[in-house]
Formats: sequence, structure tokens, C-alpha cells
Amino acid sequence: MRGNAVAFNTPNFQVLSKDQIKQIHWATLHVLERTGVRLTHPKAREILHDAGAHVERDLVRIPAALVEEAIRSAPSSITLYDRHGQPKIHLEDHRVHFGSVVDSPFILDPYTRQLRTLVAADIRLMTLMGDYCPQIDFISAWGGSASDYPAAVRDQIAFRMVVRNTTKPFGTNAYDARTLSDLLEMQAIVAGGYENLRQRPLTYHYSEPTSPLVHTDEAVDKLLLCADAGVPLVYTPMTTAGGTGPATLAGTLVISNADCLSGLVIHNCITRERRLSTAACLP
Repeated sequence: MRGNAVAFNTPNFQVLSKDQIKQIHWATLHVLERTGVRLTHPKAREILHDAGAHVERDLVRIPAALVEEAIRSAPSSITLYDRHGQPKIHLEDHRVHFGSVVDSPFILDPYTRQLRTLVAADIRLMTLMGDYCPQIDFISAWGGSASDYPAAVRDQIAFRMVVRNTTKPFGTNAYDARTLSDLLEMQAIVAGGYENLRQRPLTYHYSEPTSPLVHTDEAVDKLLLCADAGVPLVYTPMTTAGGTGPATLAGTLVISNADCLSGLVIHNCITRERRLSTAACLP
């Protein structure tokens, strides 16, 4: 339990007031219901249509009720576990965790001090360093830059390098849905099966919409795979003010929020369909 002394004495910085946050949220609901998002994924469109969204070809308008339902369905806390099944990271309000990032095309060689392309052995060394540092809570197994391996297997190689050299939770990124399927299978082996992975996730995955208001088939495929496997997914936009979003801070926040929340709606509809299908199969 957090004491009041800690809560009130800790310095904090807040850009938006509570009323402004509400205005951002209401504007987001208007954008999703009136403007909608572009979605070409057939299965996702079908599921959203069945849930009550208005679908016109690849344009999907999402009613506010679906968005609010998805927000209510989202857990307020997610726990990541280490390889021994022990809880290590609690993703919840007022908690901050630090991790290492290894997805870089270049590295300053620690021995020669020369700039060169990153290879798989570098991922191993950075993982060992992150595993040793108590301030590092998780490792990022993003291996798209392991240049000494073919592009089709770089993410799998990064996973192997990380899982062999740390017991800490870690994050992964997949080149495509096929790669993510491989990573999920590898994680299930480490966890002792898919059900254990669902109960004690040791990783989080990464995918993203394309701002403004576009969900590519590749991004949605990853989202659906994680929803089916029951593992955490970071689904974050990369909105650029004045580029892929409005020039104003408020407008950029609205578009970014709409990208995130529409992804949450897709995820919620998929998991709800999965629960209903499972219940229908029970005797």
C-alpha cells in the first residue's frame, strides 16, 4: 500500500488538466465514430461489423459504446514474469520500469571504438550487461539489426541470444506474422506450454498502427496472434505533429489516442469472440 506522504511529496509534472484529458477523450470518440479508421483486414472487419461497428469497404466507424467497452475490458494491471515463473514487472499506475534497447543498425564497438553494423554477438553481450545491472528490469530482444544472419530469421536469432543470457522479462519485435508465430512458439517452449505462457507471460510484443488512422494487415495480424495467445502487446502509434498528425499538440494527442483505442477495440472484439467460441465448445 502506498502511503500518502509518498504520494503527496513526490514531485510530478502534468501537462494537461483532468478537464483537458476528458476533452481529448471526447474528441477521440468523435473521430472514431464520425471519421473512422482504415482497415483492410477481412477478419478484423467482419468481427467489428458483428460487434456493431459501421463498415463500408475498408472504412470502419466505431461507435463510442464499443470504445468504452474496450476500455473497461482492459486490465488495470499486467504482470510480466521471469523465466523461473516469478513475478518481476507490474505494469500499473505509478510504476516505472527501465529496460535495455538492442534494436540498432550500428554499434560503437567497445573494444575497437569503431562504428560498425550490429551483429548477433552484440545482442548477447548487451543482454548479459542488462542481466547484470539491477537497475535494468527487462531486456528488448529486437533483433532486426543482427546483420550477420538472413533477414527472415534475425528476430528468432535475437530471441535465442536473449533467452539464453538472461532470466529477466523481455520484449520482442517481429518482422511479420510468420516471424511472430515462431517467437510465440519459442516462448511457449520456454514457458512450458501455451497455457503457462498465458498465465505467466515472460515477454511483451510490439506492433503499431500507421498514423493517421490506418491499421495495416501486418499490424492487425500481429495483434490477432497476441490476442489468441493471451500475451501482452504494445500497440503504439508514431504520430508526427504536422506530418502524420495535426500540427497542434491537442490534435496529435487525439489522433494518437484514436489509433491506440481502435486497436484496443479490435483486440477486445477478438478476445470476446474467442471466449464465446470456447464457451460454445464446452459440454
